[in-house]
Amino acid sequence: MGDQQVQAVEVRKKLKSNEVKIHNVKTLRSKINEFSGEVGLTSAEVTIIIFTSLDHDYLTNLLCLSGEFLKWFTMNFAGENREETDFLEHKRMIWSMTADLAGMIIAGYNELPDNEKEKLLTDEWWEHQRYSRLGDQIKQKLTKEKKLKKELRDLFRSQQDKLSYHDLFQFLEKKM
Repeated sequence: MGDQQVQAVEVRKKLKSNEVKIHNVKTLRSKINEFSGEVGLTSAEVTIIIFTSLDHDYLTNLLCLSGEFLKWFTMNFAGENREETDFLEHKRMIWSMTADLAGMIIAGYNELPDNEKEKLLTDEWWEHQRYSRLGDQIKQKLTKEKKLKKELRDLFRSQQDKLSYHDLFQFLEKKM
């Protein structure tokens, strides 16, 4: 289409059509396929746009964040600027995380008995899959290194057992 502003306007017009409500990978892909040729998107580009727009809180349901999706069409990619560089770096990180989390979903799904496969769609199952790996790694490290366990406990005590997430993650990043 040429001009990026014209392209963004055309994409917004196509997305405003009420034929398909966009909220997950299937409906988003359906909608993008209607205009991807017109705006010059390849199948690979469509896949990257969709899977870097997923909501990781609901990844097992393949829900998309409309704001993240629309950034692909509102970002000015005309030249190398800090905003563009940050956006692309952020999207590369999301792509990597999405692939890693998808691997966790597949592994977890394969471990479920056939009569419990539907658990995969529950928030409880997904949150356990997502956070148990971090918890297990912390537990192993603290069990192995008693000094770190004492340091962390002292940090909790110094804040009346109300350690902030920021302080916890600072401790994890710097000490572990």
